[in-house]
Amino acid sequence: MPRKPRYIELAATLRKQIAGGEYALGEQLPTEHQLCEAHTVSRYTARAALQVLEDEGLIERKPGLGTTVNSTGESSAYTQMLGGLDDLLQYAHQARLKTLSTETVTLTQTQARRLGAPRGSRWLVLHGVRVAKDKAIAATSIYVSDVIGAKPNDFKNAAKAVTEHIEACYGVGVSAIKQRIVADALSAEDASKVNAAAGQPALRTTRRYYDAAERLFVISDTRHPSDRFVYEMAYKRKVGPK
Repeated sequence: MPRKPRYIELAATLRKQIAGGEYALGEQLPTEHQLCEAHTVSRYTARAALQVLEDEGLIERKPGLGTTVNSTGESSAYTQMLGGLDDLLQYAHQARLKTLSTETVTLTQTQARRLGAPRGSRWLVLHGVRVAKDKAIAATSIYVSDVIGAKPNDFKNAAKAVTEHIEACYGVGVSAIKQRIVADALSAEDASKVNAAAGQPALRTTRRYYDAAERLFVISDTRHPSDRFVYEMAYKRKVGPK
């Protein structure tokens, strides 16, 4: 069997080192010159190997700033089907909430605009992480309307999703969900919660939950590192008489 090109072999070696944690997210790889010395290859070979990894989305190269690890190459921890309301509610079951802290807030104008909620409204906020397959896949903040009358201890060690717990305890159920998805970057605080690199690309989803009377009673603001979450939707062409 013909030997693989040297740059492919070097790319495989670096890929394995990244996946094994030798180079963590946000850390820099050796320079082209250092790679040449460490692996006894030409500058062309080192550059071509890095190009392979960059094309795969594992690294990011910036002139004058070096080469930074952008992904470990692991498959996304969670895939969310974009279907109906039931698909969105299923997320809370498969990506378990781990609450780290709570607070009560009165929304400022900026917060209200971002969340799509009334300015000056009061909310109990559960700050934490979403965990799937034993891995933190997102930092999240869940807002529960003050109108519900819920207390932080209501959700301590709760086995159900927040909305299901509210329905069981207070009789308010989900009738509709409005979702907004935007590109963002992880803050230093969020990055520390999910063991990721601050500033790396993120997917931010804001979901607003309404009851049967069309009253907004829960909002979730979730920030996923780009390599840990995938939205997927299937389309089927309708075949029939035109």
